[in-house]
Parts: sequence; C-alpha cells; structure tokens
Amino acid sequence: MLGLEQSIASTQIAATLRAQPSYDRSHMTIFLSIAFGLSLAVILLGFWADRSAISARINGANGLPILVALIASFLASLAVAVIAWLFDGFEMLVWVLLFSVPYHAGLGGLLIWRLQSLATHAKAADDANSQRIADMFRKPSKPQS
Repeated sequence: MLGLEQSIASTQIAATLRAQPSYDRSHMTIFLSIAFGLSLAVILLGFWADRSAISARINGANGLPILVALIASFLASLAVAVIAWLFDGFEMLVWVLLFSVPYHAGLGGLLIWRLQSLATHAKAADDANSQRIADMFRKPSKPQS
C-alpha cells in the first residue's frame, strides 16, 4: 500500500508542476534592455565629454572620461550578469558575459579610434594655422621687382 500511495502522490505532484504556467522571460528582456541602454548612455556621455574637450582644444582630459565610462559600464555589466544568474540561471550569466566583453571592447575601440582621428585632424588644423601666422611675419627673401 505504501508504494501505491507514493505513486499517487508523485503523479499528483507531476500534474501540479505541469499545470503551472511556464516562466515568462519578458521581465528579463526588459531588465537587460534597460541595462544595455544605460550602459550605452554612460559610454556615449564619456565619448561626448572627450569629443567636446578635443573640439574646444582643451588639454588635460586625454581620454579619461571615456576610459572611466567604459570601466564603469563593464563593472555594471558584471553586476547585471550576476542578477541575471540569480533570476534566470547560469546560462543567462554566460550569455550576458559573452555579449558584454565584445560589446565593450568593440565599442570602446571604435570610439577611441574616432577620438584619435578627431585629435589628429584638430592638431593638423592648429599646425596649419600656426604656419600661416608664422608666414605672415617672415621677411621676404628677395625684394620683388
């Protein structure tokens, strides 16, 4: 009799588990979308701060705002990965980390390359302007006839 009661109980538990609704991942999608948007906003804020400093010919920043933004965003993505692991399992942690590393490396590399390009163009424009001003004060080598 004891075996029959256990069999009935396990059948009832299995039926109850099957009757429960499946897990809805829409909450995790919303959470990860918000985290991605905030990460992108922080990184772009650092980029625009550096871009403004280069455009205004302000020395001293030297890429620090974008570096801090990239590091802060990456550390926050580690926290997001842990939260995803707690609520959705180890597989989600792996997916978040697999997305986060190339995302930060690729976006950081692209934006830093753009800042370096902008700084090179600004330096060339400053050098050309300095040369033009220096040519205005240079004595002519031969008198014109």
